[in-house]
Amino acid sequence: MNNSTRVVIWFSCAILATYVLYEQVFDRFSAPLALSLERHQELVKGESTFFNPWQYRVLAIGVVEGMIQGTESLGIAPHVSNPYLDEYGIDLQQHFPLLLVRWIQHFLIFLVALMLYQKMGISHPWLSFIGVMLLAHSMARSNFGSDLSFNTYFDLLFYLLGAWCILSEKYVGFMVVVFLAALNRESSGFLPLMLAIMAIQGKPLNIIQPKKVKVAALSMGIFVGVFIGIRLWLGYQAPNPVYDNESFMDYLLWNLTNPITYPQLLTTFGVMPLIALVGYRAWPSFLTRWFWLVIPAWVVIHFGFSIARETRLFLVPMGLIFIPGVLFLVQLEVRQKRISSGS
Repeated sequence: MNNSTRVVIWFSCAILATYVLYEQVFDRFSAPLALSLERHQELVKGESTFFNPWQYRVLAIGVVEGMIQGTESLGIAPHVSNPYLDEYGIDLQQHFPLLLVRWIQHFLIFLVALMLYQKMGISHPWLSFIGVMLLAHSMARSNFGSDLSFNTYFDLLFYLLGAWCILSEKYVGFMVVVFLAALNRESSGFLPLMLAIMAIQGKPLNIIQPKKVKVAALSMGIFVGVFIGIRLWLGYQAPNPVYDNESFMDYLLWNLTNPITYPQLLTTFGVMPLIALVGYRAWPSFLTRWFWLVIPAWVVIHFGFSIARETRLFLVPMGLIFIPGVLFLVQLEVRQKRISSGS
């Protein structure tokens, strides 16, 4: 990628980050910024309405609170009054730190996704950027019933960054990513398994790579240690039911019978997962392994323990598996067309 292309793509990522932020703030189905701030303040005080699991997602809490304190001490929050902002209950001086953290999250997600798709083997930078645009579209359409949910977007960032570390064999960096991801959200537990499943090589699969096994084991130890440590530190409370759902079957039946779930999933993802699966044979082996490791369990867990119509919860499978799956299909079709035309 030459310098001019890099500048254009980075600038485009900044534009996309701003656009997605706009959609998340002004979407009529998303929660107002005031509610995001209120929930954050409850988390800082240790008084979250949904103590388990929200209170245990300490990294996002710390980052947001750090930004609030930092912008306040520097006095950089803008003083802007606008009837349109007032209509949506937006006070830029008060809500600026939340908006800044979210914009930075978006920008980093897009840059890391671009790096990852190229490391996966998407050879043309503009094709990788098309993947970023697809991810931005999904993020902009995943706001139903959502506040800013900083931990969810850090989760997506850490999965993309962790996958890049695995493919780049940056194992020290990978363990750091696992540590931060575990501080952020409990759903990051697949990261060590993504490396472990890469430790078996050969055709047939009969070669064990000890270094990868060791790093995967250490990473899982880090995740488990952080997971347990946070709960010992803050004190354990039973999970809080949502919409009176308490068991796996309660959530599963509620999600499957909720009329909003399916159109919201379609709004967020379109038919990209279907198109990706059409090109399954074009996927590299690591992507097929990650698909079988992550996708079935992710769907079952989130349909059985959360509210599936809040489709931001499925952005990790989208950005990590399905979007690159679509890109590999397109890349294969282009190459075959060039071969058949003799160019």
